[in-house]
Amino acid sequence: MSTLDHVIQDQPRAFAVLPFTSMTCALVLLTALFWGHIALREAGLLVPESAMNTSRTGPYEIVVGGINFRVPAGYMRFAEQRRPGVLPAVDLAFAWPTLTPLGDAEALRATPRESIIFVGLSDAVQPLDSTDLLGSVYREVFVGPIETVDDGLVRRRLDPQAGYGHDSVVFDITQGTGFAARCSAGGETIWATCYRDVVLTNGLTVTYRFSPELLSDWQALDDAILGFLLHLAQASQDAPASN
Repeated sequence: MSTLDHVIQDQPRAFAVLPFTSMTCALVLLTALFWGHIALREAGLLVPESAMNTSRTGPYEIVVGGINFRVPAGYMRFAEQRRPGVLPAVDLAFAWPTLTPLGDAEALRATPRESIIFVGLSDAVQPLDSTDLLGSVYREVFVGPIETVDDGLVRRRLDPQAGYGHDSVVFDITQGTGFAARCSAGGETIWATCYRDVVLTNGLTVTYRFSPELLSDWQALDDAILGFLLHLAQASQDAPASN
């Protein structure tokens, strides 16, 4: 077995998958809320107060995957999702690195594509996320040499004959973070995109998509996505109870 195989097999999970109960959910959130806020503060990445105090209808109290979020309307991409209550999924967008909301179509068009982050929350039960796939499925269909990318990341191409087209997987082999993302080359009418799936709990899957040009920011980006979601969860906890 090669050294790289050992590294892939030993990749830790970015977030622990726990049996979903109200107690484990509370423990995950209380711990992550604390560290997520510190990570955002130290990186200078905070959700703009103007976004949380938007003048549009909202923010909306929603529940996805059993977790409550208080989401400003400006982050929500689709009108049909701008309502309170339990949702099977919600799609958000913001600009990097300012975290400015981009749910509005006009704001989205005016933002350079390399600065746009799409985040999807879903209650779909997904047994394997990007880190799991790296150590199971992807490692069986890697082709070609290892390519160095940036800041501890390497790239492995996926076998086109296995149905993966021109996609590749970029992952961390030096810092033990478990970071892995699948990237597509794009084309004339399709953006080059990387996406990363993270199973936050047994009831909530987070998928975020970003430009390959942001791979050099992979650590700050990963921390900011978690911190952003935790900020929305904390805002829900802090919101005054409705009568």
